[in-house]
Amino acid sequence: MNYGRLNADLIEELQSLLNIPVKYDEESLDRYSRDETAELKAVRPEVVTFPVSTEEVSEIMRFANRHLIPVTPRGAGTGLSGGAVPSYRGIVMSFEKMNRILEFDEANMMT
Repeated sequence: MNYGRLNADLIEELQSLLNIPVKYDEESLDRYSRDETAELKAVRPEVVTFPVSTEEVSEIMRFANRHLIPVTPRGAGTGLSGGAVPSYRGIVMSFEKMNRILEFDEANMMT
């Protein structure tokens, strides 16, 4: 698969779509390029996003689909399997700000 690459214009477009931080500074990209897997090679994303709602997640995914940009979902980044590490650069979508339970279905034991 030939993935698209983010350039300054696409990063600006992504930022204008969202009312959330979009980070692409060297320190952030390094931080979100690995998890706790020591032997896994780090792959730096091109940007990191921090959605706080399902609507923002959907908007990021629509943007990525439109431009063929790969997306790597990420929780706390403490995994040991490399699941939070990008394989093809692109967007890391960090869910660290989605940290509240909005609904609890006690009968079905679901949040």
